[in-house]
Amino acid sequence: MPAGSNSYVQVFFGDVISSPVVITGAGIDSNLTAYKLEFFSIDPITETNLSSYANGYIAGQIAFITNTLNISFDSARTLARINGSENGELDLHNGYGKIPVEKIINEALPVELISFTGKIIGSSVVLNWETATEINNYGFEVQRLAHNNGWDKIGFVPGNGTSNSPKYYNFTDNPPKVNGEIKYRLKQIDNDGQSAYLNILTFNFNNTTFELYQNYPNPFNPVTNIRYVTDDKQFVTLKVYDVLGNEVETLVNEIKPAGNYNVIFDASKLSSGVYLYTLKTGEFSKTKKMILIK
Repeated sequence: MPAGSNSYVQVFFGDVISSPVVITGAGIDSNLTAYKLEFFSIDPITETNLSSYANGYIAGQIAFITNTLNISFDSARTLARINGSENGELDLHNGYGKIPVEKIINEALPVELISFTGKIIGSSVVLNWETATEINNYGFEVQRLAHNNGWDKIGFVPGNGTSNSPKYYNFTDNPPKVNGEIKYRLKQIDNDGQSAYLNILTFNFNNTTFELYQNYPNPFNPVTNIRYVTDDKQFVTLKVYDVLGNEVETLVNEIKPAGNYNVIFDASKLSSGVYLYTLKTGEFSKTKKMILIK
């Protein structure tokens, strides 16, 4: 920014339709909805001599020009044309001198989010996010989507109002047991009640534990133990098959609460050979082999 004692700052709202400049960053895109202009008068009118300031213009030097960009001064003076460069610099000209754009801002996102991350620790999910700047930030509503049943509010983290320095936040969730995706997002809320949704995080869970263990003893004659575990109430079937796939006995065929189970299998009526036993519950299925020797 050029040196001077009486520079003038004005914030305008509206799209800069013809800008060739693409500006990247959190909440910023090329279709700007808000921007901040810092105006300097030039006397004499050269880019290297910016010595005279009078609230952004010198009376009589800025003409009344047709407003082609839908941007206007409070004093009804307008800007005529716009130039941009690939490195992100943006200049507005009024026909008498160069007016540099000092900063780009975005009114729709008063919080500039730097990062939103999370990790699974045991059965919990720890969310962390960082902001670069905040304007009138009341706080963040944390929401979760599980089973595709819609977003649920699971907590709230107060914001830091208005801040120009990085701020750090975290939230710990203990989600319900689910196989599949769980998603999280932040709803940023202003002090005036307006809100905007920020990034979405997705986690893949496999919380359900069903296990079928090898029978003992094995080989056996004629009795053996078959153990299985379920950590949720489910309809469970445990069946024995011969090597041709024929069912020879049903050991369990009912709803079982979570727990460790041991089933005694008596093969007194079966002949020696190899048999298979299969545990099924919900989407879980597992098969193991046992040997009967008489």
